[in-house]
Amino acid sequence: PIAYWRPVLQDPDPNIRVIAIEGLGKAPAQSREAAADAATQLIADDSLLVRRAVLKQISQVKTPTTVAAVIRALDDKDPAIAKRALQVLTQYKDDAAVDPIAKAYPAMGDDALAALKSFEATSPDRVLNAYRSILVATDAKPRDKTLDAIARINPQAATTLLIADVNDSLEQAAKLRDIARDLHAHVNLIPYNTVEGLPWQRPSATRRERFEGLLRDARVPVTLRREKGH
Repeated sequence: PIAYWRPVLQDPDPNIRVIAIEGLGKAPAQSREAAADAATQLIADDSLLVRRAVLKQISQVKTPTTVAAVIRALDDKDPAIAKRALQVLTQYKDDAAVDPIAKAYPAMGDDALAALKSFEATSPDRVLNAYRSILVATDAKPRDKTLDAIARINPQAATTLLIADVNDSLEQAAKLRDIARDLHAHVNLIPYNTVEGLPWQRPSATRRERFEGLLRDARVPVTLRREKGH
């Protein structure tokens, strides 16, 4: 029973903790989710042996708690654990993993792209935004595989929400220009509408027009949404 193994998870001997994790893995079907959730408390254990055992035990049981634990394992200091976490998230097919996988791109490269591809059919909009975030965050020339992935999902349009002092600078416009050229995309610029209680602001008219102008000067097809009252 789970109640028997739970205190054993705190044993100072990592080998005993592994035995507890394996014991939880033998829980009956009706208790399997609760057992997997209990094991997740050791996903960041000091022992590599324990972390491996946890990931193995929860890989076949998808719950909100196990998904969150495996996402955390993407940052594991052991590359093999992080890569296995990526594989488990691909297996889970939970779109909560899309953004964390994109953030793992600098460390995981093509493995992260392959994982994101597996979500394209079920969460295309979220994956598209993830690919774009990778391109914007990459200082070096964007990889062709990332551009191909964007074109595969949406070959004709690129929509950008402009937020003051977040992504409305000319530097960001230049990055978007290069991406749009590579994709032969039409760019839709949507200025953020300020919402009371949230920290983000709508860019000024001057900054919006500058952003649009840089794209137009580069002959990138662009539409800037203009609304009455703004």
